[in-house]
Amino acid sequence: MQEKALSPVSLIVFIVIFNLTIISGQELTCVYSKQTDARFVTPIPKQPPSCHDSWLGRDKILHFTFSMFLYTGSYAVQKDAMGVKKPAVYSAGFTFSIGLGKEIFDRSRPPNFFSWKDVLWNCAGIGTGFVLTNIFYK
Repeated sequence: MQEKALSPVSLIVFIVIFNLTIISGQELTCVYSKQTDARFVTPIPKQPPSCHDSWLGRDKILHFTFSMFLYTGSYAVQKDAMGVKKPAVYSAGFTFSIGLGKEIFDRSRPPNFFSWKDVLWNCAGIGTGFVLTNIFYK
């Protein structure tokens, strides 16, 4: 059995996913200052429950793009390098599991919290990745 080489597209997708993973570690969060009695934005990793969990924040964009790139990357690796028969099913399950695990991890670290909005943005990213792989990856 001959080994399949990774395509340039797979390598590029892997590099983009790796960079997004590094970037997503520094999210902007809302912090309440008791001294000034005001809210301000700062790059620290914890978000108090008092902050508004908006539908269109920077965090949601990161969830969407990370899920989309993770789906398309795992799809490309499974199809090219591993020869999986149904890479769409496994890629969707893998990507959803990563997103759900991240939310469960957030819940275990107060004052962070589990966000259904984040999970829905992950699903939107998976759906977009599915459409893109069906259009461009034959």
